[in-house]
Amino acid sequence: KQRSRPAPPNLYRMIYDPDIVKNLFVRILLLFIITLITHKQLATPLKTYYGLQAIDGDGFGVMQAVVGLVFSVMIGQTYEYYFARQGAIQDAAFEESVALWRLWETLGATLADERALRAGERMIKAYADHLLAGGLSNAATLIVELDIGGKTVKLGDLLRLVADGPITSESAAAAVHQTLRDVHRCAAKRISNINADLPLLQWRTLETLALFIGASFSLVSLDNEWVEAVVFASGVAATALFYFVLRDLSDPFSGHWSVMAAEEAIHLLSVRIDGPRSPQPVPKGRTPVKNRSPSPLKKKTLFAK
Repeated sequence: KQRSRPAPPNLYRMIYDPDIVKNLFVRILLLFIITLITHKQLATPLKTYYGLQAIDGDGFGVMQAVVGLVFSVMIGQTYEYYFARQGAIQDAAFEESVALWRLWETLGATLADERALRAGERMIKAYADHLLAGGLSNAATLIVELDIGGKTVKLGDLLRLVADGPITSESAAAAVHQTLRDVHRCAAKRISNINADLPLLQWRTLETLALFIGASFSLVSLDNEWVEAVVFASGVAATALFYFVLRDLSDPFSGHWSVMAAEEAIHLLSVRIDGPRSPQPVPKGRTPVKNRSPSPLKKKTLFAK
């Protein structure tokens, strides 16, 4: 029996992803080649023109080591911060989507009136659609008001629907309260992490240190122009690679590692609310929907009256 071939690991897919190869590795390779040729053609004439040919580049060794150490520490800190931030945003978005799913299911098991249930489902769908429209972006804000048919409502109005009843049980109503709090908690966590970006000064400091290190590489004297050009081009290409990757990580809503997987879960909920509910027992006391025949127990109760 032929076994199915296992899916390649994520690292394999990332390395051979056409977008990554085209947008990242090809750019770095072109930058390396251009820098290599430019340094080979212009470095010696410029050093001679500005009188830097006789300067011993080794004199910058101590300062270069210190600046390189600070630069490496800041690079590591920035990597760690953006990885953690992106993971926190994705966790909060998935938790919020799961809470919305649970709110929809719990509401269906709580409200005993079909009209009230449909009104509650419209609120949840409006919240999900608003979240898809701008909740997963750098401009995201807390969703306070929803527009449903020209009427302004809030997701918290679900509590009024539950309070007005009729409901199937008090425990189900308490579950709606708790799930709604979970939605609000996850939303606050998501917005907080989205707005917790590093200050612009951090980026300017990294750029300044990178320029200083690149300039110091240009003063290295190895008695071979091609070797000096390779060392300088390698330093520039490595710095550019760090910069591109950090810029990709700094935007959690685009790029090669984004939180768009959570958006798919929210979109699926919005589609499911529009469609029919999955077959499940109707809670005791539910007002039948239009064109649904009453159960035998309901018929017996009606005739008894």
